[in-house]
Amino acid sequence: MTFVRSQSSCYFTSMRVNPTEGSSVPAGQSITFTITLTGSCPSPGTYSVRAYVVDTATSQIISTNQASLLSSGGFFMVTVNDLAMVPAEPGNWKVQINVYLLLDGSNVGPPSQLTVGLTIVPYTTPITIQTDSIIHSVTSAFAQSTMNARTIQQTTSTIQKQTIGAVTPQANSSTFPVESMSAFVALAVLLLGSGTYVAMRRRRRVADSTKETAETKCVKCGEALPVGTRFCDNCGTRQPSTKQK
Repeated sequence: MTFVRSQSSCYFTSMRVNPTEGSSVPAGQSITFTITLTGSCPSPGTYSVRAYVVDTATSQIISTNQASLLSSGGFFMVTVNDLAMVPAEPGNWKVQINVYLLLDGSNVGPPSQLTVGLTIVPYTTPITIQTDSIIHSVTSAFAQSTMNARTIQQTTSTIQKQTIGAVTPQANSSTFPVESMSAFVALAVLLLGSGTYVAMRRRRRVADSTKETAETKCVKCGEALPVGTRFCDNCGTRQPSTKQK
């Protein structure tokens, strides 16, 4: 990595790249180089930081990108992301990162360079694809079990309705209905109460008749006297001789 400092221009002080030195990358797949830079500029302004990724074996630029940098003068930090394609053949792979600091399209300081050695490994299908398949299978099984549960519930409800319909007596059935039994009991209670009431009235009339025949009145003052009384307790008048019927 090369840094050139000048008192009158901007300059980089550090650069980090991910993936780092010695990392494994999948063959024939795209990866992102994340480039983090720090530096300093004496003058405030809106700068641009441009990064190039170069394949050292072919000297070809395989990716380029830039990021804006608003500096108030002094220390700064900026990140640039470069998307690149990994060669299809496994093996060692070296790339060179070249970074430039621009203002209005012109360089305002020396570039920075960093070479990274990577290992290309065969590409394998991510496990997430299999996980998606498992999730789909579980979801389908859950939906099927839910459908089966609903079918069982509907079938059970139908059987219950049919059973209740078979057990419930019909209107023309010979079985004595519960409603008729209730009416019969109510009628019996009513008739029994009526008979009791009639008997009580009859007893009362007999008692009143007996009471009337057990008493008589004084022939002079009209005082009620027991049958067979010879003299009135009220006026002393002699009563005619009577016999109790």
